[in-house]
Amino acid sequence: MHDDRRREIPTYTKIGFRLTLALLLIISIFLLRNCVQAVRDGASTPAPTVEQMYDQGFEDGRRKALGLAPGTPYEGDNLVLHKAYRRGFRAGWDAGNKEGGQRQ
Repeated sequence: MHDDRRREIPTYTKIGFRLTLALLLIISIFLLRNCVQAVRDGASTPAPTVEQMYDQGFEDGRRKALGLAPGTPYEGDNLVLHKAYRRGFRAGWDAGNKEGGQRQ
């Protein structure tokens, strides 16, 4: 004999769905906030400032690769400048490990 009644979803499953939904919502909000900040920083940061930060990172990376004391790293909130510094640091590190250490 068929039972036409629908089975109810257990309470713990409902709570799990709601907690998972809340967690995904919070993670999405943080990701969206980070993306909006990166776009805003990219639009408001002038190109010479980005180039200057790349050059500073390059020199710091090259100095560290050569065993010298590097300068202070960029610790601001601007994501574009932070990324430019990291790229310059990696390029400077590679250049410092090669002969001559010239910027490409």
